[in-house]
Amino acid sequence: MKIKKCTYMDIERKLRKYLSTNKVTVDSFWEDHVLKSIYYGIYDEDELIGYFAVTDENILTLFYLDETYSQYSQEFFEKAKKYEQVTEALIPTSDEFFLSHALDNYIEIKKQAYFFKYSERLYESASYIINIRELDIKKEIDLEIIKKSEGFLDDELENLKKGSTHLKMYAAFDNNEVVGFGITENGRITKENVSIGMYVCKSFRKKGYGSSILKSLGTMIVKQDKKPISGCWYYNHNSKKTIERAGGFTKTRLLRIYF
Repeated sequence: MKIKKCTYMDIERKLRKYLSTNKVTVDSFWEDHVLKSIYYGIYDEDELIGYFAVTDENILTLFYLDETYSQYSQEFFEKAKKYEQVTEALIPTSDEFFLSHALDNYIEIKKQAYFFKYSERLYESASYIINIRELDIKKEIDLEIIKKSEGFLDDELENLKKGSTHLKMYAAFDNNEVVGFGITENGRITKENVSIGMYVCKSFRKKGYGSSILKSLGTMIVKQDKKPISGCWYYNHNSKKTIERAGGFTKTRLLRIYF
């Protein structure tokens, strides 16, 4: 058995099957890190039997080995930790295989984020009746509206200007007044999922608009036969409460584990 560099296309089928079979919950933040990683395949002769990935030179983002080779998994995990300049790993708690190996020998664990799915409460009436409209960055009027986000949408705007096709931005209106913004990001790895997020303008906060925006986005995604998901930083308590009010629930944490 040997390890050699490979491409995302080489591992995509096996990765997607693993995530689906084991119901591993992830969001666009996790996908961003995985998709910019360097990939390594684990091979038995010419057969791909596993893989791992490293981003930013020092963060393991993936680790997997076929069950029929599981007796070698700890050995290969230790080898993976010696590639690039690995000092840590970013792991969703729903990825039992990867997490279990990281817990064998670690220095520190930090809680990074919550990942949320949405329950039937998504369909309950929102606190405010709002309208959402997709923004078109080619229109000057929409660029002026985006300025009301006070920089919150800068990264998304830059990605759209570069031609990104997986994300969309929305303005939320109440009585024709902009009260906030919504973001959707189609899953690039978990293609059945769409990450949804929101921003509420400062003068309209603590009035229920945040959960209303998420419910509007989530309902739209469900009608497209996709699954809405969300994530937030572990210590962003206000965002967590807003997502939960919109019907979000979390069983998965994203952990940062140091070696």
